[in-house]
Amino acid sequence: MIKTSSFLTGLTLFLATSFLPATVFAADLHNGMISVASLNGTQDVTILGVTLEADHEGTALLGSVFLSDKTEIGAGYSKSELTLLGSEFDEEIMFANAKYHFSRANLREGHGMGLAAEIVISDTKLSYNSSSDYNQTTHVGLNYQLGLGAGFTLDTAIRTVIDDIGEGYIADIGIIKTLDDLVLKATYTLSTDEADISSSDGDTLMVSIGFLF
Repeated sequence: MIKTSSFLTGLTLFLATSFLPATVFAADLHNGMISVASLNGTQDVTILGVTLEADHEGTALLGSVFLSDKTEIGAGYSKSELTLLGSEFDEEIMFANAKYHFSRANLREGHGMGLAAEIVISDTKLSYNSSSDYNQTTHVGLNYQLGLGAGFTLDTAIRTVIDDIGEGYIADIGIIKTLDDLVLKATYTLSTDEADISSSDGDTLMVSIGFLF
């Protein structure tokens, strides 16, 4: 009976910290975040059977704020340098996103479970010498977070282009560590895109530091 009681107590605590609504932890939930990040990765582009590899590195500024317990909006800007066949290109990306949270993890404590639907609108500018090319994309996806305890939270997401669903995706897996209001995050991103005569596959490691408020 003692072992059964201990098991039930532990199970109850696990369920309470992982699956109860966000309002249970409302007092400790953050209202927003701002961070700076370093980016480093590669992009393989295949055109008519020929594959070219581009390296890129850069920095980013990211921010988000909760309008309510369930609704979050954010924005960001990144600037990277791409090297392809010995030539250097400048890439600038500005984005805005909105999330609806069905549940929220407590990032400060590393407790609970979070699930959100997301839409992201990105504007990309690629420049070489005096020439520039612009592109706008809209992605939709899901973001899942799981508290691991001691201020650690697993952070994952998958997104696809809204007007070309199934032809490409972006997948993130990361780990968040908080120390009071200081937040550290490392995210590894895989992406793929398919077109009629070309395709691309990329991976990026982003390391960021910021603050919760």
